[in-house]
Amino acid sequence: MSRAPHYFPDDTPDPVAESWDSITELLQLVRAWIAFSVVCAVLAVAIAFSFPTFFTLFR
Repeated sequence: MSRAPHYFPDDTPDPVAESWDSITELLQLVRAWIAFSVVCAVLAVAIAFSFPTFFTLFR
């Protein structure tokens, strides 16, 4: 078996790097998840202070 090198045709496009827009979208998504988890934590603390017996139900 001969092992000839593989050549790409001349019309093969060059690989394109990720644009900064997609990195910005990822950072916005991370920020949204952090904000959502902060809101959930604040709600859990508010429930814990308002109804102290609520969390003892799950023991």
